[in-house]
Amino acid sequence: MRVDRAGTVVRIVLASLLTGVAGASSKALAGECLAYDSPVTLEGTLTIKTFPGRPNYQSVEEGDEPETVLLLQLKKPICLIATADGLGDAAQGVRKVQLALHGNGQFAEMKRLLGKAVRLSGLLFGAISGHHHTPALMERVTLVRSN
Repeated sequence: MRVDRAGTVVRIVLASLLTGVAGASSKALAGECLAYDSPVTLEGTLTIKTFPGRPNYQSVEEGDEPETVLLLQLKKPICLIATADGLGDAAQGVRKVQLALHGNGQFAEMKRLLGKAVRLSGLLFGAISGHHHTPALMERVTLVRSN
């Protein structure tokens, strides 16, 4: 009977230690990764790309509407923390972020910086539709600096 209690105590202690270690490592990981819906500043080069849009999101050549978007090709890859509501997936090694710009004026303003190194601030959100072409998109985009 004593052995069972001792064995149980050892298992409980080991389980507690392992849970603590797992929690510590995920907290460390969370500290290095970016959260959706939090202000971020990212550096990279602005690029432009056309993707197939409606109706099938498969091929412009076969009749889908072209969707031209601006992308920030990141200077350093980032990782993302999943959201509790499931609207943003965890991701590692993200190298491109699509810009969710509002209106043609902001698109034209950013388009003039194509090929240039920039620093942009904004909020990240997760891809949730066929119009979203990267794991994370940036909205409320503000130009901090360009070279």
